[in-house]
Amino acid sequence: MTLYLSPGKSLNGATQLLATTRTLKLKKGASKSLKLKLPSYPSLFSGTYFLIVAVKAPDGTTTGVAGSSLAISPAPGLRRRLRA
Repeated sequence: MTLYLSPGKSLNGATQLLATTRTLKLKKGASKSLKLKLPSYPSLFSGTYFLIVAVKAPDGTTTGVAGSSLAISPAPGLRRRLRA
C-alpha cells in the first residue's frame, strides 16, 4: 500500500507519503480501517490536496482510490518565520 498527497484525483504531481506492506484478508465489498504513522511530513505549498491510496492485489494489479480533498497550510509559527 502506498499513500500519496496529490493536487488532483490522480497520481500526476503526487507526493509519496508512505509505503508499507500489510497482508489483509477481506471479503468482497468489505473494508478495513488502518492507522498509519508518517515518518515525516513533506514540504508542500499551501493549497488543496487529495489523499490517494494505491493497493496491490495478490494477482499483482494495483488499484488507487482518492479520498475527499483536504487543505494544507503552514503552521502558525512557521507562517510568521516565513514572512520575516
